[in-house]
Amino acid sequence: LVQLDSNGPAQVHSIASLWALAQRLKAAGKLHDTAWPLWDWSAIADDVDSWIDDCAKALAISIFNTTRVVESPLVIIDTVLSRDITERLTARVIVELDALPVPKVGHPEVRIGQHGAMAPAIGAAELPLFGRYF
Repeated sequence: LVQLDSNGPAQVHSIASLWALAQRLKAAGKLHDTAWPLWDWSAIADDVDSWIDDCAKALAISIFNTTRVVESPLVIIDTVLSRDITERLTARVIVELDALPVPKVGHPEVRIGQHGAMAPAIGAAELPLFGRYF
């Protein structure tokens, strides 16, 4: 859970997901097709910028809290969206993470993933291996 405003805590998914972007666009009357590859990205650029800002804040808080427990030195951010949006999101996450208190061990390194739209399938395919061997 993260809290970005006075509305109380929210699940990260309700802020930092394609579903959350679609809900934002729908509320603004800009969503006409639920298939995100068909969206007119230039027409929703301001909404996407605002969504990236909120995503970055929510993800930075989640990364901060998770890495305090797991002590992971590395975080990979990958999305099914364009490389440009993924790069912008990753850059904003780094800025937001740097704005949080720096623990004694420092913040984890944040990198852009390399799998893009294939990342969910690859991650899902690896689950049985991790479950069996780790």
